[in-house]
Amino acid sequence: MKRGNVLFLILLAIALFAVLSYAVTQSSRSSGRDAAAENAITDAAQIMQYAANISTIIQRLRLSNNCKASDISFEGAASNPYTHTPPAENKCKVFHTDGGGIRYRGIELSYQEEHPFFTGAIRIEGIGTSAPELTMLVHSITPEICQHLFEKLYSFSRYTGNDTVGSAAAFIGTFSVTGMIGDQAPELAGKPIGCWDDGSQPRHFYYVLEER
Repeated sequence: MKRGNVLFLILLAIALFAVLSYAVTQSSRSSGRDAAAENAITDAAQIMQYAANISTIIQRLRLSNNCKASDISFEGAASNPYTHTPPAENKCKVFHTDGGGIRYRGIELSYQEEHPFFTGAIRIEGIGTSAPELTMLVHSITPEICQHLFEKLYSFSRYTGNDTVGSAAAFIGTFSVTGMIGDQAPELAGKPIGCWDDGSQPRHFYYVLEER
């Protein structure tokens, strides 16, 4: 496990959340701000805070509970089949009192509740080795959220991220590349956090929980 890279992701997410929170505070003092823009700021902050929390829990399970990457389990998250075969130990389950110590919940956005999807089937071009990363996805994200994230994270004045990622199965302890991010959209290569556009109106958010 590359602890330095993981720590960078966590610190980056925390720093971004601080920036976004400050922006929300400032925007509330301005009567002229567009409602959609304000919602994008708060929604982006919600997503980033959620992802940073899951990433922190995983690193704690890895370091304190001696869980391998393949041992990490998201069993109990929404309705997706995250059950390992053989079953994962409770100490390695993110959403278990003996593991991560939190109860699963969705992400409350301004327009609806979104349920994150956890996969070990996507490789991000320019990150780590040729192995896929352990990644959190959030589908049905608005273009405004993605634009705001890219402006704050990477100073992109205009975000595109046109990419056909491919399929990604729920993580059940195995890593196998079935999707790729950044091979068709150069601006996503090497980016541990971002969004892609597959041609549908909703965008797709990704966050590397562990680089491999």
